[in-house]
Amino acid sequence: MMIFNYFNLKYKLNKHNEFRIWQKSVVLPTRASDIFGLAILAKQKGLDVDVVVEKPKYSFPDYKFKGYKLNEIEMAAYSSELYYKRANRIGINIIEKNFTLKRVNLC
Repeated sequence: MMIFNYFNLKYKLNKHNEFRIWQKSVVLPTRASDIFGLAILAKQKGLDVDVVVEKPKYSFPDYKFKGYKLNEIEMAAYSSELYYKRANRIGINIIEKNFTLKRVNLC
């Protein structure tokens, strides 16, 4: 939401917009936003986006500690895969490379 506001000051930082972003990028049933879903929204807002990931496949190794069951994580992985495929279809550049703290500091 802050990135959308940065590039378009008319885009308001409010609860309504926050919920709209969440609704359009959520990976159910985990309730977290998906990186590919967020990239799709950014592209729809006219931003040129690249997604940098180590692996595009959804992963939530500590799901049991958050109270999720394996079948719920499998559903979330399917949901993420749908976002990934759509991101590819609409031309979002998805870059796979090792992600290190040094790489973050260079950005």
